[in-house]
Amino acid sequence: MPNHNFEYIGPLPDLECANAFDPPEIVRCAMVSQTSTGVEIAVSIANHCERSGCPDADPFKVKLHGRFGDKSEIIVDFPSGISGFERAGGFDITKYIFLPGLRVEDVVVEYVDIDIENSVIESNETNNRVYGPFY
Repeated sequence: MPNHNFEYIGPLPDLECANAFDPPEIVRCAMVSQTSTGVEIAVSIANHCERSGCPDADPFKVKLHGRFGDKSEIIVDFPSGISGFERAGGFDITKYIFLPGLRVEDVVVEYVDIDIENSVIESNETNNRVYGPFY
């Protein structure tokens, strides 16, 4: 990758949509729900590893693409990063976005881009764009 010059032998973090692999028909990294005063979007990202010893992921940003009232995208900052775990485990980080005055039918998440600034060097950079449906 450009701007990364290092030598490391060992596992790398892998950011991906939380719960995207179980069950496969439900993608949960952008769950939209109605509240009494607007819409809430729960953005959940996980750091998965295929083996033990996975390092923590550095802080990163996620972009939601779609329709959010008068916006077509929302940037979500994950400033603390995410701890690593094996797929047998279960740990993710969820950030909540509140959109006052909107209804669920006014919000459409088309896809999610994870680590939009390439802040985290990952073992798999190909799974950072996730298409819905999001429930």
